[in-house]
Amino acid sequence: LPSITRKTNQWCLVTYRIAGHRDYCSGGIASKDGWVDEQGFKSFILSHLGKVWIIGNEPTNHPYDEYGLSPEQQARWHNAAYYFIKSVDPTSTVGQYGMTLQPMDRMFTQIFWGSYKALYGTPTPTDFLSFHLYIRTDDWTLQGEVDKYTEDVEWLDQHRGVDWVGPRDYWLNEFGMMAWRMPVDEAEALQFMSEMIPWLQTNPIGITQWAWWPGQSSNWEENTKLIEGGKPTKLGKLYFELATK
Repeated sequence: LPSITRKTNQWCLVTYRIAGHRDYCSGGIASKDGWVDEQGFKSFILSHLGKVWIIGNEPTNHPYDEYGLSPEQQARWHNAAYYFIKSVDPTSTVGQYGMTLQPMDRMFTQIFWGSYKALYGTPTPTDFLSFHLYIRTDDWTLQGEVDKYTEDVEWLDQHRGVDWVGPRDYWLNEFGMMAWRMPVDEAEALQFMSEMIPWLQTNPIGITQWAWWPGQSSNWEENTKLIEGGKPTKLGKLYFELATK
């Protein structure tokens, strides 16, 4: 479910209005909370039974501007979306927004959890928690990355049952290299992937799913793409090989 988009026509079927916030579909300010097209959204859910839903993505990318949501607004949206989707399709899997776990993001998430509890009297319900972690190309070791993953998961564990409630199921649905900040050497990308994925496949800390996220830049070769020109890159071939072992 999108929380940030400038292409409003793509999302109106599943968009949730937040009172006092910009209405992406009309262009004005919403006067009350509610789905833009509740029946249309219900039909969409019914035609996608058993699917996975993530309610938002990295809300701190646009904090408090005309496109971003505050933690309290995010909490209202989460509550509406989580229970609406579950009421229509009990077989669905519904998770909190994907997040990075830098200090600013942790602060936002703690305020979000606190806002949810203040509004609804319970910890935030979520069927899994998804997070994102990228490396700098000039400063990484496998053990260093394992330590970061472990520390992130320990932080999430500390809040389970108190601020959020649900299965202990962690999804690394974005990981990779910061190709948008600096060039990535192809050999280094291959090395990182060849070390990281085998660890993820047997990791002992509760990460059950993961997905490589290609970086993008118009200033240099990214070398993190899996597909280019309709064909697998060297990295794409390695990803397939490792993922299918």
